[in-house]
Amino acid sequence: VSNYAARLQEENWGIQKIPEVFRYHVDLCEIGLSNRGKSLEFAPEVIRSDAKLVEVAVKQNGLALEFADSKLQSDTRIVEAALKQNGRAVRYVAPILLEDDKYRARISRKYSSAESVLREMGYE
Repeated sequence: VSNYAARLQEENWGIQKIPEVFRYHVDLCEIGLSNRGKSLEFAPEVIRSDAKLVEVAVKQNGLALEFADSKLQSDTRIVEAALKQNGRAVRYVAPILLEDDKYRARISRKYSSAESVLREMGYE
């Protein structure tokens, strides 16, 4: 495991470079996600539903929110981290949050790139 950890760090690799047998290893996944957030796509469900690891991923690339467990797509802390990194991640925010007019207005004001995506999605 330590060999893979060192290699992930040296090569700046994401989870997809971790052999499947090690993809449940939290420390390896954390390194991979901090390098390449969107590699969350290649993570097992248990990793995609781990709030700490998903937050690492979305802080590196907000669009990783697409691959997070649906419960975490409605977690405002995770969502805010994703939007801060890339406002276009609003496309992957849980509908229950986007249906709240006040919340939607707040994120539109706070994250300028989210506003145009929300309009594309049919929200005014």
